[in-house]
Amino acid sequence: MSFLFNRNKQKPPQDVVRSLCDALPKLESPSGDKRKVTEEVSRNLQQMKLILTGDEDEDPQPALVAALASEMHQTELFTQLVTSLRALDFASRKDVVLIFNTLLRRRIGDRSPTVDYLVQHPRIFEILILSYDNHDSALTAGEILRDCNKWEQLSKIIIWSPQLWKFFEYVDHQIFQNATDAFGSLSDIVTVHQQVAGEFLAANKEKFIANINKLMQSSNYVTRRQSLKLMGQLIRQRANYPFMTTYVNEVENLKLIMMLLKDKSKNIVIEAFNIFKLFAANPKKPRPVADVLLKNKTKLIAFLTNLETDKKDDDEKDFVIKAISSLQPIVTPGSSPSPSPQSHSPTHTSGHHHQAHTQPGSGLSMLTPAPSLPPPVVHSEPVLRQNYPE
Repeated sequence: MSFLFNRNKQKPPQDVVRSLCDALPKLESPSGDKRKVTEEVSRNLQQMKLILTGDEDEDPQPALVAALASEMHQTELFTQLVTSLRALDFASRKDVVLIFNTLLRRRIGDRSPTVDYLVQHPRIFEILILSYDNHDSALTAGEILRDCNKWEQLSKIIIWSPQLWKFFEYVDHQIFQNATDAFGSLSDIVTVHQQVAGEFLAANKEKFIANINKLMQSSNYVTRRQSLKLMGQLIRQRANYPFMTTYVNEVENLKLIMMLLKDKSKNIVIEAFNIFKLFAANPKKPRPVADVLLKNKTKLIAFLTNLETDKKDDDEKDFVIKAISSLQPIVTPGSSPSPSPQSHSPTHTSGHHHQAHTQPGSGLSMLTPAPSLPPPVVHSEPVLRQNYPE
């Protein structure tokens, strides 16, 4: 790097920032010498990188780093950089990623000045999300967004951005590389900081479930598998208990998962089974859910008996089979027979004692569901033949 610059001729940080602020808007201007402007932008970004990271001959100087960061905050260069991502060449986009990452990690005592700055400028995150609309800027924007999401206070802003819902379009309607990157960003946003994500999912249960259910029905194999895997992860996190109970209490969600149990891909089937077992394990099944399981009881047992799972999952599969086998119709006055949502603890034949996977105070257990009083009779609509496994 040192051969690119003569340190005696290097501009002060303030001049570098101002020069870049002047050059960036010209990148997309129809007039002027675009090649010359591109070179000017690249030169300034490289000087900023040199100030922040140093080179093989000299470490970065804290005073210069502080001056550069301060000037970037005062001129709102961060906003300009993310807005101009699509107009930058590949090398310059990589420089922007490094600049963001380095300044995010910079600390003064217990403060992170750039993190504090970004908290006050939430529009930057909306611009980054919408950058997935452009093929050239998508991957760079995703990398910056995931770096920012590592800080809880920034993750809280990102997840509550109105633009978050755009991810459900990006993951299924873009070229493979960009779609995969978008799904990686969405997954990080809703899983890295579990308490933040739990509050968001609790407040947006129905909308999030509706959107991810659409992805589960995508014609794209990768989208189906990733969305199933993400949902399986979300409903197992303690912070998402309200979200999980809403999901497993809805009969239409059960029907969709049962349909996916018939997918021709073994990987899809296994991911669907990892979700299905929570429907079966729920000791307080709503009547429509219990009805569907009972109506398909024989076929489900046959299907699950032949389902190949990892040995570590065999005990849970046995439990699911026994939970479904234990469903019995209940006859209440003035009603037709309906299934009992109660399940009994299975008798273990392996000689091993299994710990129940239970949410505190929830009564929802994977291996030892507690009995509950049957809920009021609610007749579910008939299940279409294609909605359950053969």
